Amino acid sequence: MNKGVVSSNPNLELSPEGTMTINVKPLMGDGVLYLFMLEKGVDCVNLNVYESYNSGLDFSPPRRIYSLDTTIGDWLYLEVTRDNNGNYHFFYMNDGNSFKDTDMLNRGEGERLQGEDYHGKFINVWHQKCNTKFEEFTKPKMVIDGYVGSLNSCITLKSGRILLPVSYFTHRTWSNRDPKMPQFSHYGPFNCVVLYTDDCGETFSFSNSVWVQTPDIVSAYGAVEPVCFERSDGSVDMIVRTQMGVLYRSVSEDGSYYNTPEPTSIINSDSPAGIVKIGEKTVLLYNSCKRYPYAYGGRHVLHAAISDDNLETIRGGREIVCDKYNYDPPPKGGDYGTAYPFPYALPDGRVIFATGQGKNRVSLGILDPAWLEETTQSADFINNAMEWHHFGIDNITVDESGVLIRTSQDAFESAVWNFPALFNGRVALEFESSEVNGTVKLLLTDHFSTPFDETDWLDCVFEVPVQIRNGSTKVELIFDCETGLLDVLCDDLFQTTGLRAWKRPRNGVNYLRVKTPRFNSKDGWVKLTKAWTDAKMN
Repeated sequence: MNKGVVSSNPNLELSPEGTMTINVKPLMGDGVLYLFMLEKGVDCVNLNVYESYNSGLDFSPPRRIYSLDTTIGDWLYLEVTRDNNGNYHFFYMNDGNSFKDTDMLNRGEGERLQGEDYHGKFINVWHQKCNTKFEEFTKPKMVIDGYVGSLNSCITLKSGRILLPVSYFTHRTWSNRDPKMPQFSHYGPFNCVVLYTDDCGETFSFSNSVWVQTPDIVSAYGAVEPVCFERSDGSVDMIVRTQMGVLYRSVSEDGSYYNTPEPTSIINSDSPAGIVKIGEKTVLLYNSCKRYPYAYGGRHVLHAAISDDNLETIRGGREIVCDKYNYDPPPKGGDYGTAYPFPYALPDGRVIFATGQGKNRVSLGILDPAWLEETTQSADFINNAMEWHHFGIDNITVDESGVLIRTSQDAFESAVWNFPALFNGRVALEFESSEVNGTVKLLLTDHFSTPFDETDWLDCVFEVPVQIRNGSTKVELIFDCETGLLDVLCDDLFQTTGLRAWKRPRNGVNYLRVKTPRFNSKDGWVKLTKAWTDAKMN
């Protein structure tokens, strides 16, 4: 995990053998932080709870509080919330034995179910509640009969209304269109809807359904895995995972009816968000990744941002988790990476979160939101060399002395570094070089893409060629995203002024990409020995 985040109880077994997706939900109750987790038992699935009395620094061994009967089907994932009376409400996914003796539920993004795969298959939702001491449980009852996607959010409003946003499968295809929907595009087979109760789970109702366009007509899901949060005025935002490169938002006055989803300015791969409120601020966990075939952009890194205006704008854009297996080829099947974050606000204002998919890829961490407000960063090659991404690249190495980039025929290769998102500021670098004169290209971007991304320059904010002189050069990039202009200083002298941006980023720039140098010698190299950023001083 990166700066600003500390690991929470790294010995907690969050991804045991066979577990492909995270299933850990944090929740506070009576001064104790609980982690709820489902675990397969003998002829049952156990609902276990881990307890922490020091805000998540460590946890007790798991304690079984309920056993779910598997004769009615396999119990998959859960969500949990606490009502205004202190009772706990658990929502479970159950397959009704429809996936028995198949491997379909272990498939990943590369083996998406399609068309006929869904026929005769069910993932229902069941509800159960218990008292504050986990002593008295109601019998689980089915509240959604159909096929739902993963549960990613469950909240209790100030009014007492409990919301469970879900996505559900329809039989809609490019050729089998819904006559009640627009006919000029495709919206995938999934819609989003909110299940809600006003009487603490005695009865449930559904909101209207919402949908989102897709970029292809074959495998894109549409609107899936929604997450809800409540604004201070009682209205509710539903943030929707899409395949359109950004998160979408639908708004409701009270959680019962939602308007047509609209795109936000938040760049995101085909991955769900995690959202938590800290007073009037909103903390967002997301995968701001683009141009990778898995999940329409990838899940190599998880980002965190903070907002004062309910995600209309965000600050931070900082990496908080990197997949520790990024430097290995991706698995050939199943899901993997840093996605599926589940955050929860601690009493001291920090955020505990669980995230990740795949064996040994699930992590638990504690984030200090104040770190997301910082506007300066210095590269730490000694203690945190992993903050420089170069996986999949042979001619780039990183050690305690810096980033060494050798010349290569593949000029699209990059060393990639994340820093706090800035609208205007400075990126300062120091280079050493094997040649007296040579050119290094630098890119400033507003999202992550892999070090081997061939088209990064087509979607960057600033593209900056820099002349490396005398074998050693200090470079400063002084930029203003509002005006769209950038100045380049080399050894304190202006090399370029008024370089124009290729696009205007909505939330600033937060990535530096150092490209493979173009030198005359085939054995040429450039080494980046220092890097730091800060906001522009007025």
